[in-house]
Amino acid sequence: MHEPITLTLRDKDNNPIETISTTFQPADLDLLNQFVSATLRVRESRLLTRGLPAITSINCSLESGMQITCAPYDNSELFELLHVLRPLILSREVASFDKSIAILGRRFSNKRLSRHLRAIRRVFEDGELKAYMQITVGDQPVFDDSLLKTWLTIIARVAPPYDEM
Repeated sequence: MHEPITLTLRDKDNNPIETISTTFQPADLDLLNQFVSATLRVRESRLLTRGLPAITSINCSLESGMQITCAPYDNSELFELLHVLRPLILSREVASFDKSIAILGRRFSNKRLSRHLRAIRRVFEDGELKAYMQITVGDQPVFDDSLLKTWLTIIARVAPPYDEM
């Protein structure tokens, strides 16, 4: 059974631009519901609930290199956030961002939505800072999704659950 879904595209002032409709198979809807549940879990993480630590200073010197200082946070909060992000970020996960956005792009064949999904993907993969600057440590760019994906893949295999750290 296919479930009909209607989506209203809006401009930056929230005015409706266009309404598009399609149908989804139950398996696709299940995956999208899992994705939404995972994103809600991320939003409920302790670190995001209280607010990400703000950068308080950035210094650079020949002696110490670049130093970025941020407000204090508890490591368990960071581990929790990374733990709940893993199902969204790693493309092999059941309800990953990659799989979810592919379903939306495939089911809604609309140029305006496709452009918006590509823009979301760029921010998701590169972050917001990559457009303005890049920091490289050795040969590894810091503002690059490969760094986070590699770390999450490794840590998922070897680390205890975040609440035990």
